[in-house]
Amino acid sequence: MEEPSQAIVDQLDAAARAAQTTAGASPSSASPPSGPPGPGTAPAKRATTAAAPAGAGGSATTHYLVLDHYFSGGPAALWAYDGAAWRAGLVAEPGDEQGVVQVAFAANRVDVWWDSSGSLSVIRSWKYL
Repeated sequence: MEEPSQAIVDQLDAAARAAQTTAGASPSSASPPSGPPGPGTAPAKRATTAAAPAGAGGSATTHYLVLDHYFSGGPAALWAYDGAAWRAGLVAEPGDEQGVVQVAFAANRVDVWWDSSGSLSVIRSWKYL
């Protein structure tokens, strides 16, 4: 992966500020959309549906992953950039935070699904052997 441009970092900062103003909103616990791609060889990136109408959920392959870990307590935020927008999901359990991040950061590819509010609901980490 390549290092993110300053524009991408600025978008993350703006998304994080927006998420702070809507504190209390949590990611959906909905199940993944029907028919996610099955295991096997997959392209490195696929088109994002981030341009879907407002209020619609979607899925995409991430370009970047970022973890915001709060030392003062509270859930961590896992951010995924899908090529058009940053999407966040909260990870409330410390054990889950370590496991999810370790697996996702070691993967060759990470696909994400988000709900109608834009919160991550599912991540799928791929490791090509």
